[in-house]
Amino acid sequence: MTEFPALKLSLTHASTLHVVIAYVIVVQQLLILFAPALTAGRLTGQVERLKLELCDKLAKRDGPAKTKDIKRFVGYIDGRPLRFKVWRVVPLDWRLPFVVLNIAVTYLIVMIQFTHKH
Repeated sequence: MTEFPALKLSLTHASTLHVVIAYVIVVQQLLILFAPALTAGRLTGQVERLKLELCDKLAKRDGPAKTKDIKRFVGYIDGRPLRFKVWRVVPLDWRLPFVVLNIAVTYLIVMIQFTHKH
């Protein structure tokens, strides 16, 4: 019997509607949890698009003053890429759900090994 303690229902007594509602709630919570990571990933993509746009402008050769400024800014973006990390370890982008899943599976394997009796 599968139980959902947060919703106080079990699959043997639950209707299909209750199960669907439970899954919707889980998906909603996951979206709320990973929304900052997905937003940070989109922001990084915007910076890459800006860099491509500046390289296109650089290829058009609008003038020596603009060319110098664009080269300086593109160099700055290349030297300091926009990255968000939690505690300088966990990347805050589209990879975050996979990192969380990896940590959870590793923790589960370690707990199974510690509780396994010979």
